[in-house]
Amino acid sequence: MAGATVEIDTKEVFSLSNMLSGMELSSEDRSELLSELGVEAESQTQERFDTKVAPDGIKWNGIAEATRAYYAKRHPGARPPLVVSGSLRDTIESQKKGSWEVLVGATKEYAAVHQYGFKKRNIPARPFLGVSLDDETGLAAITRDFIRRRTR
Repeated sequence: MAGATVEIDTKEVFSLSNMLSGMELSSEDRSELLSELGVEAESQTQERFDTKVAPDGIKWNGIAEATRAYYAKRHPGARPPLVVSGSLRDTIESQKKGSWEVLVGATKEYAAVHQYGFKKRNIPARPFLGVSLDDETGLAAITRDFIRRRTR
């Protein structure tokens, strides 16, 4: 996957993963769980483009006046950072990586510029990839629901 990716190893999800490791799950079951987690993580990541808040809870920097003037000529109407066309948001996707991992990232090459910033161009980082505490809770809930469905 080109662009930017962040791999997160969270304690609660890892703990649930250990519980799942003890279960006899078919590869289809694992694929189903990873797919559910991937879809949720994609949604959580895409939501950051609406809230303009990084996974660590810090609000994104606004658009510089020079940048605002530049984009006003090309994209009428005031647009928040990273959503001028929506094309970066639309490339957020998840992929299975191994038998117990999901990778979530953006496929646009310039995603890393927005994720990490670009000092030479005075572009601040506006992190959109990662897992917030709320995201972690949502992912853990999906995993718990999955376990409950399999242990009934």
